[in-house]
Amino acid sequence: MQIIERKQNNFEQITPQTLRESDRSIEVIAATETPARVFDPQRFAVVDETLLMSGAEISDSIPLTVEHERNASAVIGSFRDMRVDGGQLIGRVYFASDADSEKYYIRAKEGHLTKFSVVYPADSRESEYIDDGKTAMLQGRKFSGPMLITKRWKPLRRVSCWPMICLTIWTLR
Repeated sequence: MQIIERKQNNFEQITPQTLRESDRSIEVIAATETPARVFDPQRFAVVDETLLMSGAEISDSIPLTVEHERNASAVIGSFRDMRVDGGQLIGRVYFASDADSEKYYIRAKEGHLTKFSVVYPADSRESEYIDDGKTAMLQGRKFSGPMLITKRWKPLRRVSCWPMICLTIWTLR
């Protein structure tokens, strides 16, 4: 799947294929089933976690924030039109039209800001930890430890622009 296309003007610019300027929105991959390193407060340790997309409880709309900030001034839009497709949580980020949000919209539109990350509360997830050297069958799939498998996670709290995310597949489309 091609995620971005290159356009030639006076300079090379990367533009998301799903950009809709009419409503200032871009489709993004907010989460996948690819394991990610996360802090697990129940083990008080960093662990590999797989979020099963079948367990995502999807909302109508959640805030789009800058770098996982939790204050109102960090909200630069919303994440809507969510769906699970092929092991990915996909939706559209809609950028607000105020001056603070404009710079993030321009950066995303021009292909400079391409990474996004979903935030969900660890205390409301249903997970199973697989110890090192062990395996488990979940939803007809085999998982090997050490690994935290999150079978249900809700509610999504926010999606954030996150320029330093380690997983390159959580990105603009």
